[in-house]
Formats: sequence, structure tokens, C-alpha cells
Amino acid sequence: MAAGLTTHTPYHFHQVTRLATEDIGYRKLMAQTGPMDRNGYLNLGLFANYLDVVDRLDEIYVEVNEKQPVVHGPNWLHISQVTRVVENHHPVFALPPEPVRPAVITVPLRFPRPYGYHPRPARKRPSSPSPL
Repeated sequence: MAAGLTTHTPYHFHQVTRLATEDIGYRKLMAQTGPMDRNGYLNLGLFANYLDVVDRLDEIYVEVNEKQPVVHGPNWLHISQVTRVVENHHPVFALPPEPVRPAVITVPLRFPRPYGYHPRPARKRPSSPSPL
């Protein structure tokens, strides 16, 4: 960055597609998909955030990975929209799970009262006549 060859552009994840197509001008996309279904649709799986700019792109390249999870919802790409297909089957990157540790259970000695709680005044019990 100091040499002026790259820049840092902060953004929120939901802005990636708009930033890429409108601000920077990218016209091509390479995304990983799951295998094609019998109707010719590819599921974008973990790459579904790119679906909103598909109609503004010149070329779409997909890497079909049989291990890509199917994510339900409107994130399907038809094969007629794809320029080139590459098959490459490998595990999808995931962070290792946290080690299981014994749970520490704490029980408060006194539960807090809910907001706006006003205890009722204690009722006086009627005094009973003494048995004497």
C-alpha cells in the first residue's frame, strides 16, 4: 500500500456486490456451486450473496464442487447464464470446531426481579381468638 499499488477499501459484507459491479466495474464472476440439478440449476450455496448482480455481469464462471452445501432460498443459477464450468471436488474450507469443555453451571442465589415488578403488600392474617 505504501508504494501505491493497492488500496484499502473498508466495506460491509452486504455491500460487496454493489462495490464490485458499480464502483470498481467488475464484469466477470467466478463462484463455487453445488452440482447441477435435473432442471439445469446450480446452487450457489455459500456464494449466494452474488446472485443480485448476475444480470449485470458479462461472464460467469462456476467451479462445481459436489461437497458445496445446498442453501435453500432464491440462490439458484441456471446453466444458461454460465459462461464456463470447471469441476473440482474438494472439502469446503471450515474452521476446526472448538474443543468440548465441561460446562460450568452457575445458579444465582437470588433471581433478579423483572422490570416494573412491584411486590404486593403482605396481607395481615386475621387474628384468631386464643384458645384460653
